[in-house]
Amino acid sequence: MSPRCHIPSCLGHADERTAEVACARCAGQRWILVRPATAPDPTDYVCIRCKAVLAGRNASDSVGSQAQQDARAQAGERLRERRAQA
Repeated sequence: MSPRCHIPSCLGHADERTAEVACARCAGQRWILVRPATAPDPTDYVCIRCKAVLAGRNASDSVGSQAQQDARAQAGERLRERRAQA
């Protein structure tokens, strides 16, 4: 084991690492700090924005309602059709 630094905030010797995770709600990729470094990657991570939306705070919802999702899908289909014609 490597020697530990006597300064607690020293990141050069800290027992932590970063891990890339996906939000369980919006599927957004995030990098988070995992402590201790030997701990497994979290599987049930929810990002800060989704936590705020679920709590009812004033935050923009990246997932949107079902109607918004349907409208985005229709707009994407129209855009693909226009690009195919050009």
